[in-house]
Amino acid sequence: MKKLNNKGFVLAEVLVVSVFVMSIFTLLYVNFYPLIGEYEKREGYDDIDSTYQVYWIKRMLQDSSVDKTEIVNKANNNTIYTNKDDFCKIFNNPFNNSKEKSCKEFLEKAEVNKICITPYNITNFKKNNSLDNRFKSYINFLPNYNNIKKDHYRIIVEFKRTIDKKITNEEDDNKYYTYANIEVNAK
Repeated sequence: MKKLNNKGFVLAEVLVVSVFVMSIFTLLYVNFYPLIGEYEKREGYDDIDSTYQVYWIKRMLQDSSVDKTEIVNKANNNTIYTNKDDFCKIFNNPFNNSKEKSCKEFLEKAEVNKICITPYNITNFKKNNSLDNRFKSYINFLPNYNNIKKDHYRIIVEFKRTIDKKITNEEDDNKYYTYANIEVNAK
């Protein structure tokens, strides 16, 4: 026997399936869209170039000519260097200033804008109100660690990058900021 009036049943099937498919797409959108926003917000944090350059700043601070107790004292005081010359004075050696000169050249080529030396637990540093919003956003992104030994500190660096003018042909908006940090053992 053949049913002649199936049109209502087919319409009901199409509605049920379309509601099911739309609910799946809505679920995917609601769960993944915030992740894309977080990725775009954090794309300037700990990128490869910045992390590599922070590693070399760490190596500078671990040089044998640098007074380790002075650096640990600076870390405990949450020292922020906005001037490359002030940071490179850690190599202040009246007999040989080649390390200080190479430090300045490296920081210039790496486009370092700001260097912070802090304790590894940055809970107190996060309360610093003198930081600009970009830098404070990165600091708040970093986790706190309470079980790190006292002889460890953290270097946090802000880089002011320049987009190649040959590619963009833009004059004004060719600067952006990236951030990176690294742990240093003071021993």
